[in-house]
Amino acid sequence: MSDPTWPRDEYDAYIGEISDLLADGASHNEIVAYLFQVVDKRMGMSPPVTPDDMNPTAEALLQLVRTQEVR
Repeated sequence: MSDPTWPRDEYDAYIGEISDLLADGASHNEIVAYLFQVVDKRMGMSPPVTPDDMNPTAEALLQLVRTQEVR
């Protein structure tokens, strides 16, 4: 991170909930809903985002879990 004013631990607050969702076997839609709530309500990202924008991240998280389960 090159911007010293940017909080370095900004995402730490979201890791626990994501981890819990994944450990509890949350569906793709449940993960999308959580990510959208974080991005839209807590972070206030702009331009406006949609739940569909969360699909790639939700799929990557679920793929990570599936990969770990195979081991």
